Amino acid sequence: MSDFVPTLSPVLDFLDDHGAPKIHPLPVAPSGTPFEERPQGVWRAWDALPKTPLMVSVGVDGEPDSGDLNLDAALSVAALRSSERYWSGGANDVWVTPLPLALLGIVQLPHSSAGKRTDRSPRLPVWASTVFAPVSGQPGRWAALCIGHADEVRELLSYIHEVGKRPAWGWTVEPLPLPMEQARALIEAQRPMPGRDARWTPPYHHDWGGAALEKLAASERAALAAQR
Repeated sequence: MSDFVPTLSPVLDFLDDHGAPKIHPLPVAPSGTPFEERPQGVWRAWDALPKTPLMVSVGVDGEPDSGDLNLDAALSVAALRSSERYWSGGANDVWVTPLPLALLGIVQLPHSSAGKRTDRSPRLPVWASTVFAPVSGQPGRWAALCIGHADEVRELLSYIHEVGKRPAWGWTVEPLPLPMEQARALIEAQRPMPGRDARWTPPYHHDWGGAALEKLAASERAALAAQR
């Protein structure tokens, strides 16, 4: 993994039989959970929703103290907190969380520290969203941009009551008055790429270092062997 350089691949390169982009590994849900409440079902439903450019803002008490504040990280926490969804990584230490956002693309990681890629290699969704920045002239107010489904984004944010370890209040989700392609270009220019850096992990559940990938590969090899 030391020589790995994240490369953004088109979403169309990774579609499943239902036309939804294949992001992997998703969280797991308890046995017996209906498909529509499992990560795969929720992702398929969210992917099919219409999405528009949005501005998300929030009031924060004091100066956030956790470095860059990522909108997709807040939404990922909300998706896991959502009372209807008891998702976890199961036996895996690694997973990605589906969100009701558009994708800028997908980064496919090597399946192991040896740099090998397979159909089960991690496929990280690069969401159309930015980090929060202070709103000029509005002390304590922070805003981020995204392309998503406004109602679903608003619903998820109702589960978030802190930002950067500080109390948060007054979430707003408003249309961003820009054409889609212009909004996408603006967001993409501000978007960090996922990779090994542990300082930028959300909405990915670890720093994607070699040891974690090796453990993921080993667990999947064991699962395949048990099916034979």
